[in-house]
Amino acid sequence: MFVALVPLVRLVSAWGFHNTLAAVILPSVGWPFGIFLMKQFSMTLPTDILEAAKIDGCSELRTLTQIVVPMVKARIGALAIFTFISTWNDYFMQLIMLNTKAKLTLPLGVATMQQEFATNYGVLMAGATLAAVPILIVFFSF
Repeated sequence: MFVALVPLVRLVSAWGFHNTLAAVILPSVGWPFGIFLMKQFSMTLPTDILEAAKIDGCSELRTLTQIVVPMVKARIGALAIFTFISTWNDYFMQLIMLNTKAKLTLPLGVATMQQEFATNYGVLMAGATLAAVPILIVFFSF
């Protein structure tokens, strides 16, 4: 990830997304892990079903929407959970892409609660608990 950081920052800046939440979200959508995971999952699909759909006259789009997507629905959910958790916890990418305090994400906001000489641990733990709620919501919804 650190190898691609400089080109990614330049690309996001060129597109005008710097210091927006899109700068944090969009790079993780097409991350190679997701492509690899879905390719490995799709290699396990039985080709007999796809061939039967072609013999029955299904178009490629109909085969994709009515046969393949229902078969890989759980796998798409797993990928969505993995992608969301990795993006949510990607402290370094958020720190590089977001500059203003108003745009900080919850994990960055919790990290800024720590001070050099005195830390209010009650507020810090409440923030950490609050930061875990969206992860639980995504996990249980999928």
